[in-house]
Amino acid sequence: MKVRIAIGVALALASASAFAQHAGCPPLGARAPMSPPGPPPDFVPQITVGKTPDDPVKIEFQRPAGAKPFPDELGVEDGHLNRLPSTARAPQHPSMSGPAKGTALPNDVLSGWKLERTLAGAHRVERIYSRASGAWLGIEEWDFKTAGGSIQQMAEYNAQVGSAPARLSRMKGPSGCVASALSWEKRGKQFSVHVVGPLAVPEQRKVLEAVAAGLWAAP
Repeated sequence: MKVRIAIGVALALASASAFAQHAGCPPLGARAPMSPPGPPPDFVPQITVGKTPDDPVKIEFQRPAGAKPFPDELGVEDGHLNRLPSTARAPQHPSMSGPAKGTALPNDVLSGWKLERTLAGAHRVERIYSRASGAWLGIEEWDFKTAGGSIQQMAEYNAQVGSAPARLSRMKGPSGCVASALSWEKRGKQFSVHVVGPLAVPEQRKVLEAVAAGLWAAP
């Protein structure tokens, strides 16, 4: 019995350490990334142009049989993990002072988080928060229906927010730091929540789920 307990404790500690992150996350001194996050997909969209200039352009993202699934975790340059703090501290651009407003969230959902910056356009808004622990949170909303846009989901859904299918993903850099994200759609809006910092991956997911639940419940 003692041997089994010892093995169970060892496995639990090993699992916890696999998801743990050090106090230097995100890597604030990382250089700007030189390439997009992750490898390109092994397929390209099919574009059909109309016969006249007034005909709409049709873009299809149907994945061919045998296409590799998108990984839930992408290996990226550390600069990608530094996006939220870098954006929060960058000079304000006039185009980021538009009329778009973020969905109101209950105070308890953002307890402990300090609003660092709001970037708003005509139909898109992103709010960036920080926590004393060094963690960063980004909440992005895009009113694509009003903007006349559409969403083409290329990666498989692997989570759920309310009654909507969602995509949960991670990015991991050479530093060992990890950023987690959760995205979904609701009434013509795309929501994306990002978190990075010294939180273990399961704790990052708890933050994402709490914020997502608040956004889903909001009118």
